[in-house]
Order: sequence, then structure tokens, then C-alpha cells
Amino acid sequence: MRKTLTGTMYEKMVRNGLVNLGNSVRYINDLNVFPVPDGDTGINMYHTLRNGIEKSKSDKDLGDYLASLSRQMLFNARGNSGVILSQLFKGFADCLRGEDEVGVSDLVDALTVSYRTAYAALSNPVEGTLLTVAREGIENIRDRIDRRTTVTELFEMFLEEIKASVKRTPDMLPILKEAGVIDSGGMGYVCIVEGMVKALRGEEVADNSGLANTHAASDVDTSAFDQDSSLDYGYCMEFLLQLMNARRPVENFDYNAFTKALDEHGDSIVAVKDGSRVKVHIHTKKPAGVIVLAQKYGEFVDFKLENMQLQHNSIYPATKVRKERVPLAVVAVSNAPGVTELYRSFYHCIVLDADEKMNVSCQDFVNAFENANADRIAVLPNNKNLIRAAEQAAGLSEGGETVSVIPTCNSVQGYFTLSMDCCDGATPEERVEMLKEAAENVTTISVAPIVRDCMINGRACKAGDHLALINNEASSCEPEALQAPVSALAQVEDMDDKAQITLFGGTEVSEEMGESLREAVEEAYPDLEVMYVNGGQPLHTLIAGIL
Repeated sequence: MRKTLTGTMYEKMVRNGLVNLGNSVRYINDLNVFPVPDGDTGINMYHTLRNGIEKSKSDKDLGDYLASLSRQMLFNARGNSGVILSQLFKGFADCLRGEDEVGVSDLVDALTVSYRTAYAALSNPVEGTLLTVAREGIENIRDRIDRRTTVTELFEMFLEEIKASVKRTPDMLPILKEAGVIDSGGMGYVCIVEGMVKALRGEEVADNSGLANTHAASDVDTSAFDQDSSLDYGYCMEFLLQLMNARRPVENFDYNAFTKALDEHGDSIVAVKDGSRVKVHIHTKKPAGVIVLAQKYGEFVDFKLENMQLQHNSIYPATKVRKERVPLAVVAVSNAPGVTELYRSFYHCIVLDADEKMNVSCQDFVNAFENANADRIAVLPNNKNLIRAAEQAAGLSEGGETVSVIPTCNSVQGYFTLSMDCCDGATPEERVEMLKEAAENVTTISVAPIVRDCMINGRACKAGDHLALINNEASSCEPEALQAPVSALAQVEDMDDKAQITLFGGTEVSEEMGESLREAVEEAYPDLEVMYVNGGQPLHTLIAGIL
């Protein structure tokens, strides 16, 4: 059994992993259930790894081979799944940089850095995906590894655990559970590692894929987007940017400022810098703005722009929402990109994108109801001023008697309500009632700066102070944003019985401030499970959901 790993052996492993992945590409593609796919998961992962292998330089020294492989994978990554895969390999390579040959202990560290690097590359990482599979794969086997463990045994244990993790993904992402599938990216990763393990055992995988001479291509029907179509989903934009001294000194490139600027143009952002090049993946409705931003720093080496509405309409041509009728659809209003991404992870949820002040017309609701293709519809207006508009739209809509408006007052309350939807064995009517009950059981705290001097609950508050509301009722005001949610939590009834709180930071909340908010709440409530998400809501510094 192998005790150490070299560059020569690792190349054999990834080549075997590529062939094993290729043999399952069609199956992995069929697992992709998201309403706006980034191309096809399986083929994107395949071309990302294949281009990395073909364009990298063989080397007996592991560190040198990994550096070349991961760099080429990054530069040639296809789709969101391909970029994440490249980041897993990048973290692995970064940890083993300069190493000629390594043992099990170093490989455990490298697999850990691997998943952490991938998480860090995403502005809003989602659990129940390839990220989770990679993380659980190593973290769940640590206590089984000792000095007697061989390299082969390590990868065998890792494979065993990532297979188990993939089976659990439907329990983490409702969209997977509803569709009855496992995560496609996670399954692609399993295929790669499975091929690598077979190489360690001396087994060569036969190529039955027919992909050896193919190139990445889209088979989307372009007729699915015409003069009457609307661009609800925008574009999937992907490029490799060469930073150039002629624009501004490369050594002065501010990665954090660049990614923050990207946030203003879209979502689903993955941006990774490698030397003087930056790989970017973004979903945007205004690609011109992204191009102008990028060209302030350099020029494009590679560029891809795909119309996601065209992809969407090709998959769901009948209603431009989904091909098959569903028992229950949910229409939710959101103006927070981070929360919107969470909503869209539910297969049966239609998101109405609102402006900063949550303005959505009655006609917008009617159009959503008509496109839902569902036996029943539940509406999460997520703003007290939209409840009446949603009810009016139900009265105007054909079949409006099947529409139920659940009076949610913010997008976080709506999200927590939707996350408690149970499809197993329940009728649509029963699910609507469960959603209504769930909305009543969610406690929300929203924090926003006060724009003028005022009195709150008998207390004088100054402009610039932060007002906290509990379930849309004024609770307290504090001079500092960090103090406001903690003060409000102290006033929540039955707080000792709560199990978890998720904090959604607004557009003005930096990563450092978000971490400080999370730490402040953790310190005040050490028994509470606290999570922080970049919600991106425009007016509220913070919205928290408590269960």
C-alpha cells in the first residue's frame, strides 16, 4: 500500500478520474435541476479538468505538477461548477506548494485547505452542494486517520465519505429533495475521486464516454428567445482577465475592491486571482458595466457570455417557468440578491425582483400567477405594503381562488417560512396551512439607521442611531449597529427556547462588520447556532431570522 504520493502518481490519478467522470457525464447532466443551469454540470466539470490536464506540464515533483494543473484548470474553468472544482484543486495545490513527495498527514491538510479555498471563492456559498461534499469528505474521517494510514486508505475513506455526503444533499437543499435527485456537482466530484482511487489500486478506467475529441459547446435552442421574451434571468458571464500595467500597476490591484465593485453588477460571483490574471464568473443583466469595470484593470484573454433566459426557456418552453405542472408554487418578492439566490434554490419558487423600496405592481403578481403552472399558489409578499397588492392580484387573476397570500413582512421571514415547507405526503392545501403556521412562528429582527431625530418607546433617538424592530414593531435604538440586534434579542419572548439565528447583512455591511455582528450575537447567546449570510438588502443594515 502506498505511503507517499508523487507528481507522477497524482497525474495518473487525475487522468483516471477524468475518464471516470466522462463516463458519467450524461447522468450528472441529468441531475441538474436548477431553473437556470450554468450550461451542464457534468460537461463543464469534464472540460475544466480535461483542459487542466492537457495544458499542464508533467512533473515527478508533486508540488510543481499541482501548481501547473490547478493554474490551467482555473484559466480554463467552465461554468460555476467548473470554477468551484478548479478552486478545490487550487487549495490542494497551494497547501503542497514546493513539496516533492508527501505523506498522509500533508494530504489531510491539503484536502482541508482545498474545501476552505473553494468556500472563500464564493460570495454566498450554499450548503448541500459540491462545497459541502468536499468539506464533509475530510472533516468526517479525521478521527479515523493515524500514522498507520496509507495514502490509498486515506483516499478510500475520503471516497466513502463523499459518497455518503452526496446522498445527504437532498436533505440540505429542498430543490433537490423535491426533484428527487442528489447534487450534480457533488456527484461529479465523486466520479473524479473514484477514478483517482482506482488508479491508486492499479486499475485503469476504460473510456466509454465518446468525449475524447469533443469540445465544450451549448445545445440550447436559440429560437426559445424572441421579440416577446423578457430577460428575467440575465446573462451568465465568464472571463479570464489579464491585468496590465498599462491600465494601472498590477502590484497595486486591489482584489477586495474589485470583487466589491462586481457585487454592484450582479450575483453568483466567483472571482479568483492567480498571479497577474483574474478568473471571473458572474450573473448579470448589464454585462456592459462588468466589461467597463474589468477593462479598467486589463484585457480579456478568454470571454463567454450566455443568455440564461434562453437556457431557461429552452428547458421550460410551455410556461417559461417550468415544463411540468406542480402541486404548489410559491411566488416570493425580494430585493436582496443574497436572499433571492436562496429562494431560487427552491424548484417551486418564482421570485419577483423588486426595486430598493420593494415596489411590485399588481400586474407583476398576475403575470407570476399565470406562469406558475400549479394547482395552488402561495404568495410571500415580504412587505406589509405589498400584502394588499397581492390579494388584489389574486382577485384579478384567472383561477385566483387557488391563490393564498401569506402576510410576510420581509424577505427573511418569507425565506424561513418557505424553508419549512414539507412536500412529503401533504396535499397542496395542507402545505399552504403549514406555510401560514410557519410564518407565524418565525421571529425576525430588522435593523436600519434612523434618518431623523425621533422618540422610540419613550426614548430619544438621534439621526444615525440604529433602530431595531421585532416582527416589524419598534423595539429599541442604539448608537452602534452592533448593539441594536443584541439589545433587540434580549426582548424576544422565549429566547432561551430558540435554537438558531441567521443574520442577513445589508449592502453597507462589510465582511468584517458581518463577522463582528456574528461574534457579538454568539458572545451574548453562546448556546445559539449563529450563521451570517451576505443578504444584500438595500435599506436594512441587518435582518435576522430566529427559530
